[in-house]
Amino acid sequence: MRSRYTAYTQTNMDYLEQTTQPAMRSRYDFEDLKKWAQDSEWLGLKIYEESHEGDSGRVCFTARYRQKSGIINHSEDSQFILEEGRWYFVHGKEYTPPAEKSQGRNDPCLCGSGKKFKKCCMNQ
Repeated sequence: MRSRYTAYTQTNMDYLEQTTQPAMRSRYDFEDLKKWAQDSEWLGLKIYEESHEGDSGRVCFTARYRQKSGIINHSEDSQFILEEGRWYFVHGKEYTPPAEKSQGRNDPCLCGSGKKFKKCCMNQ
């Protein structure tokens, strides 16, 4: 999962396509994904759960990114499958992450700017 997140931050669509299960690749428009990834400022990845049993795995995470509309937290439960010694992304579904302490006005901003939240993303 971390390598796929990094591929999005670097708009490495070849890697994303290669790590998507071959039978599922036709469901994704990698050109549209590339444009979306290029138009995003990537702010971080938080993984909540990772598990695998046999040839099936899952990763529950939140990827944070900024677009013109503001900061977006994309939370997903991603399914992976092991085929011929390699893990492939199959699909993802909506995920509700565990509750965390809410962001206070004087806390450092989650976007990583180094500013206080009230002086940064709180105003967007």
